[in-house]
Amino acid sequence: MPHTLRCVRPRASLLVGLALAACGGADDVGETAGQPAPTLTAVDSVVLPDTGALALGDVANLGLHVGDDAIWVADRQNGRLVRFARDGRPLAQVSRKGRGPGEIAGPGPLAVMGDGTVAVWDYGGNRVLGFAPDGALRWELPVREQALPLQLQATGDTLWAGVVSLADSTGVMRIVPRTGAIEKLARVPLDYTAGLAHSLPFAIALRLGDGVLVNYAGDHRLFLHRDDGGIDSIPLPKRLRRGTPPDLLARAMRGEYREAGGFENVVSMPARVARLTDGTIALLHSDVDFSQTEHRPPRADVWLTVLDAANERACVDAPLPRSDHGLPSLTFRGDTLFLLDQVIGADRATPVLRSFVVSTAGCAWMAVAHQP
Repeated sequence: MPHTLRCVRPRASLLVGLALAACGGADDVGETAGQPAPTLTAVDSVVLPDTGALALGDVANLGLHVGDDAIWVADRQNGRLVRFARDGRPLAQVSRKGRGPGEIAGPGPLAVMGDGTVAVWDYGGNRVLGFAPDGALRWELPVREQALPLQLQATGDTLWAGVVSLADSTGVMRIVPRTGAIEKLARVPLDYTAGLAHSLPFAIALRLGDGVLVNYAGDHRLFLHRDDGGIDSIPLPKRLRRGTPPDLLARAMRGEYREAGGFENVVSMPARVARLTDGTIALLHSDVDFSQTEHRPPRADVWLTVLDAANERACVDAPLPRSDHGLPSLTFRGDTLFLLDQVIGADRATPVLRSFVVSTAGCAWMAVAHQP
C-alpha cells in the first residue's frame, strides 16, 4: 500500500522547479511491501536561501528546530545558528565559529527550552551553550568528556541527551543550566558495553513520564530506564530496515567492521525519537551506504517506526524520501515530521525543508515482547 503524499504547492514566489523537486510524488516515499506502515502525508515545502550571508553550508544531519514562528538550524559548516521565518526568509545569525566565549566550534543538536533559550551542543568545544532568541549568550556549560549526542531534548528548564559514557557505563546525560548540574544516568546493558560501545558510542534518548527511553546504536532493543531504578527492555521489530545482525556482537569481538564506516554499513543507526500527540512514540533509523566514491556523500535511507503508548505494539518501517547527500536533518513538532535536505541543480545545492504529517491509521501493528 503506497503512502499518501499529498503535496501542497509552495507560494508562487518560490522557484517552480525546486517546488516540484521538493514535493515529488508517491513514488518518492515508496511502497511498504504489502503491510501498512505509518502514513506520511506531505503538507508543505519551504525553500531556504542558497546564496547570501545566511545561506547554509552542508545540511546533512544538522541540529534543527521548527517552532511557531521560526526555524532554527545549527549550521555546522559555518559554526553558527541561523534563524529563519517559517516561510524560509533568513532573519538572523547567532554566534560564530570559534572556541571563545559564546562561540561554537562544531554545532550539533539543538533544542528550544521553556524560557525561549536556544540550547546547542558544541561537538568541537565539548560544551553546551544557551542563547537568547536575539543572540545574546545566556550560559555556557563545559562537558568533561568527548560526547557525540544525536539529539537534544528540552523539558522545561532541563536538557536530556543520549550520551554513552565509557568511563561510567551510562547512556543518558541530564543537564540543568539554571544550576549548572550535569548528571549521568541510565546504566547501559552489559553486552553493549562489552563489545559495541567503543565502536558505536551513540544513542538517542527521550524523557518520558517517570523514565527515559533510550535506543543505543547497534542494539535492536529500546530501554526504558525508570526513575525508580527499574529497566524495561523492548525489542523493536523490523521489516524493511537493516536492523541489527544477530551475530553483530560476536563479529565485533573478533575485530570485524574496522574499515571506514564498517559498523554503519551493516546496522540501522538511531536518528531521532519523539512523542506524538496521542502518546505514541516515533522513532527514526537510518541505513547509510558508505560505499559511494570518495568524492560523493553517502546515501541514506531513513525509516519511521511508531511504538504504541503501552510499548506493546509497533507500526514498522515507513520509508522517508531517499537522500543522496547524507543523512538529512530531521525533527518532530507534534505529529509533523520535518526533513531538511538539498535539491541539487546544475550549479547549486538548495536547502529545502519538507514537512509530513505522521499517522498510524490503517497500520498493521506488530506485537512487541515487553520484557522487564
